Amino acid sequence: MKNSEPTVIIGGGNSGCRFALKCINEGIPFLLFEQNIDLGGLKKIAGNGISEQEHKKLNDHSAVLTKARVQGIDSSLEVIVEINGAMKRIQASKIILATGSWELPIPFPGWTLPGVMSSNSAKLMFYRDDISFGNKIVLLKSNEESDQFIKDLYEFHEEVITLDINYIQSLECFSKNGKVNQLKYIRDQKESSIKDMDTLICSSVSAAELDLLEAAGGEAVEIAKGSSYTEVGLGETTLKNIYTVGSAQNNSLINVDYSNCLKFSNEFTTICRCEEINQIEIETAISSGANSLDDIKRLTRCGMGFCQWKMCKASVMEILKRHKGLHHEIRLPKLRFPLTPIHIETLATLPIKGEEGVVDILSNAINQRQEKKLS
Repeated sequence: MKNSEPTVIIGGGNSGCRFALKCINEGIPFLLFEQNIDLGGLKKIAGNGISEQEHKKLNDHSAVLTKARVQGIDSSLEVIVEINGAMKRIQASKIILATGSWELPIPFPGWTLPGVMSSNSAKLMFYRDDISFGNKIVLLKSNEESDQFIKDLYEFHEEVITLDINYIQSLECFSKNGKVNQLKYIRDQKESSIKDMDTLICSSVSAAELDLLEAAGGEAVEIAKGSSYTEVGLGETTLKNIYTVGSAQNNSLINVDYSNCLKFSNEFTTICRCEEINQIEIETAISSGANSLDDIKRLTRCGMGFCQWKMCKASVMEILKRHKGLHHEIRLPKLRFPLTPIHIETLATLPIKGEEGVVDILSNAINQRQEKKLS
């Protein structure tokens, strides 16, 4: 491996930025790819991440690229990234996955209604976009939600009601004029209702975002021990020279206890919102012989939508556990390149490995189509 090959940092949230600053300070060649338009992630938006000075230092650095979406990595440390509508192959000396974590949804009747949102989505809208959620907000939480976020909600809204799902036995939302309006729930065997609410914020457990690693055939292991990167808290993976950092190294989906978040769903609850597949369709697939997430995907199209399993994977895994028993080995679904939806014209710009600039059949077909449009 050549020394000139950079350390590639995937993700420009708080942890990715911290590691990039370390590389700058120590003179380590690196590239940082962030798919969004800005750096720092949710922590910076909320005011407790990198400083403005650090933000400017990274923004001004030529090795930091925003609007750059990594579509794949492999065990040879090759990174395939989409930049400005073109695909590039980058050879890395090390890969640092600073891809963060994904807040898992809480499926219940009405959870897909307008006005129902995840805690992370609410924070982005509140801190970044300065959006108010109306006069009456309900915060449904299953974990230790940020005290500061709750305080800020109370400060800028007339009424905020907090409910802990650990003490709720039943939950259902109803709409009025096309958006969420009423919440019915049972707590301590007593039925209650909240009417005329404007927004329902659902705070759930999170799982590490490791799709790139899983597609490459790897798994997260643990915090690195005896590694030169130990001081910055990198996590080992099963692939050599590929590490995780920050929330990407915690709570692999296979180990997350999600059972409490699925207790409100029934057979008609939507599980896969992209393809509008409800729980009974998934259970029917399992009864018909589906033994894995890939089997369920083939039978129902669950996981084939825009989010590519992100919203429904944990729910389907939990349903599979219920029907097959905890002893049943739950395997994560097979992930393939590209990991996110991409224009076919962009995909055609990917150089054939080892033959930079070679035009393949797909590129020719697209070029011919474009020439016909011009003529």
